[in-house]
Order: sequence, then C-alpha cells, then structure tokens
Amino acid sequence: MFNFSTYSTNWLLRNYQESPKRPKSLKETVEELNKNQIKMADTITKLNTAIDKQTKVTEKLLEWLQNAPNKP
Repeated sequence: MFNFSTYSTNWLLRNYQESPKRPKSLKETVEELNKNQIKMADTITKLNTAIDKQTKVTEKLLEWLQNAPNKP
C-alpha cells in the first residue's frame, strides 16, 4: 500500500520547480523597497504604541502595589 504521507513531502521537493523569474529593474526594486519601508514604519509605530500602553499599565500596577495595604 502506498503511504502518501511518507512520500508526499519528498515528491513535492523533487518535483517542485520555481518558475524562472525575470530580473527586476532598478525602478521596480526601488519601488518594492519603498513599499517595504512604509510597512516597516507602520509596524514600528504600532509596536511603539503597544509599548507605551504596556508601560502605562505596568506603571499603574506598580502604583497600585505600592499603595496596597500590607496584609498579615
């Protein structure tokens, strides 16, 4: 009996051929880099926002812990 799960990965690796890519022009490369830079800037902005929110929550938690009465 043919065990597809054993051979499928190897078969895919042996028979998969990426279609040849046309070299990008300098203009296309620059455009792609600019798009990636914009995406990265957006991601960094989101990360900074998340860090700021987390910092505020941590500060509030520390303040609450410092003001909490000591229980025996």
